[in-house]
Amino acid sequence: MNPQETRQAEELIFKIRDSGLAIVVIEHDMRFIFNLCDRVLCLVRGKTLIEGTATEVQSDPRVIEAYIGASDDDDQAAEEGTNA
Repeated sequence: MNPQETRQAEELIFKIRDSGLAIVVIEHDMRFIFNLCDRVLCLVRGKTLIEGTATEVQSDPRVIEAYIGASDDDDQAAEEGTNA
């Protein structure tokens, strides 16, 4: 979605939510999800990695590794058995 479509979708979802209905949103745009959702379920290869608030999910090291990946320094430290 482009930025305008994202804003329109967000507004529509907030209206539906505010009417008292629960909504399930499946989306890869994490900024969109974290702004929109009260609860977030993060999947990796079809299995639940974590479920929680946006803050809990964003700060979970497993989510960071799965979606952002480890840095080269982290990879090297893991191979050497040290912390970078």
